[in-house]
Amino acid sequence: YIDPDGIAALLEITGPVTVPGLPFALDTDNAVEYLVTDQYTIHEDGGSEVLTDLLDEVFSELTTVALPGPDRLGDILGPATRGGHLQFWSFGEDDAPLLDRVGLSGRLPAVAPGQDFLSVLTSNANPNKIDRYLQRAVTHDVQWNRSTGRLDAATTVRLTNTAPMADEPVAVYGNEHDLPPGTNRTVLSILTPLTASEMRVDGAPVPFAQSREFDRWRYSVIVEIPPGEEVTVELAGAGAGPAGDTYQLILAPQPLVTPDQVGVTVTNTGGSGIPVAGPGLDVSGRTATYEGTPSDITLLAVSAR
Repeated sequence: YIDPDGIAALLEITGPVTVPGLPFALDTDNAVEYLVTDQYTIHEDGGSEVLTDLLDEVFSELTTVALPGPDRLGDILGPATRGGHLQFWSFGEDDAPLLDRVGLSGRLPAVAPGQDFLSVLTSNANPNKIDRYLQRAVTHDVQWNRSTGRLDAATTVRLTNTAPMADEPVAVYGNEHDLPPGTNRTVLSILTPLTASEMRVDGAPVPFAQSREFDRWRYSVIVEIPPGEEVTVELAGAGAGPAGDTYQLILAPQPLVTPDQVGVTVTNTGGSGIPVAGPGLDVSGRTATYEGTPSDITLLAVSAR
């Protein structure tokens, strides 16, 4: 798997590449914008043939160019790998441990008993290329009763469709569901170990799909976001928290062009312990707070002592 950010990273190794039909050289600075937006306005057919030639040329250059040293190679490919923009899968079972160890497998981390986990995923259901204009803001508000070990969490995802009302190509703005042009129809999924009791869309309860994936649940709903508008999805969940005095949350962001804005609050509602926040968190009273735009897997920890 490779996405535009992953290709941009490879171009930092190969240098600019040119192919017939592309009026400029593709380099690490213009690759993302071309691949997510410009190819659909420059080429009448969406540039599928040009894209194929580009990928062939990039990987051909990778096999012939003099590679930088290990440290420099890690500096270039490390962010793309940690952010999930570059992943590998092998037919050889013996290769899996190595791919896991270097972070190339894309495998989500295991969730230990009592540990919290959150990953928010959107999957285009139009189908079109309008996700370039989707902005996501995520909050995860946790009530941690240290005395009983119970977690109650409210996860809120605000989806904003910033697509301009313009004459864009059908590949970008069209859909197969007779929706107004520019509508973003997406499958929103929230992965968590907690048991969901309710999901709401713009304040109204809605039915939702659920499935078990190893040590966590996937809760999903289809939402439609008109251009220039936003939709808010809320999920209420509860479950067993840590047996000890430390709450941990694993944030696993989806690889996106625009990272999520994420806010987390953890409030100790039971016992007398005062929160002691780990790196990246602030404490006020009995509540620890995190604000950020995580681009790779992030572990947040709060202790009550």
